[in-house]
Amino acid sequence: MVEVPGAQAAYRLLDVLSELGIHAGGASLTGLAQALELPLSTTRRLLRVLCDRGFAVQDEVTRLYELGPQARILGTLRLDRRSLGELALPVLEELRETTGETVFLSVRDGMELTYVECLRAVHPVQMYGEVGQRVPLHATSQGKAILAFLPEVLVDRLLPRLDLARFTPNTITDLAELKADLAAIRERRFALNLEEREPGVHSVSAAVLDPLGNAVASVCVGAPSFRLTPEQMADDLAPLLLKAAEQLSHLLFPRVAVRPSRRSGARRR
Repeated sequence: MVEVPGAQAAYRLLDVLSELGIHAGGASLTGLAQALELPLSTTRRLLRVLCDRGFAVQDEVTRLYELGPQARILGTLRLDRRSLGELALPVLEELRETTGETVFLSVRDGMELTYVECLRAVHPVQMYGEVGQRVPLHATSQGKAILAFLPEVLVDRLLPRLDLARFTPNTITDLAELKADLAAIRERRFALNLEEREPGVHSVSAAVLDPLGNAVASVCVGAPSFRLTPEQMADDLAPLLLKAAEQLSHLLFPRVAVRPSRRSGARRR
């Protein structure tokens, strides 16, 4: 990435904002300064600007900083999960009825993924998860769908810090391979998981986007691999998921048309 001359303060503000987006539970002044390799005084001054404009807030008790309400424009503000689940339920139920398989709605929570809603499949043998369960971003189609459509400045800080743990022989544990997979996801607009976290489990996901094209959640269909082939996921389920994700985007942001894709596969270097 080539920096624009004379814009150091702007870059530092974005770095602080991106760092806050990684810490779901809030971050301390000292921790932020150390992570960004900035003096405490500089970090404090940048945080004061962000707080003043509503992009960051400081908890009065813990004194930790986290993203503020204005951060929604970067797609990094955590949505109210109960409201999100209630709003999305009719769309998720229709998707489960159409596919007969397990349907998930998830959000990014720091450097992990959290299930907001999970509707069981109609089959005795099925994929399932608990609401509130936290799972890795890199080893799930839901996590990869979100990572592919986060703001670039956030992704650049987030990816190198992910624990790319191996769960199966198919898990992506190489950063360059993960970046290539995310580029392919941006191009085709849906993500696949072919036994990357659990043997015998396949899933396909699409990102729910805000008006700027940033991911705020992901919707997923998952099933045993013997019942869901890669071809079926790409040809039959992906269009249904993209439609559901677009419906959810319009429910969350009803006054603004949501862009279906804001990037091509190529990324700025």
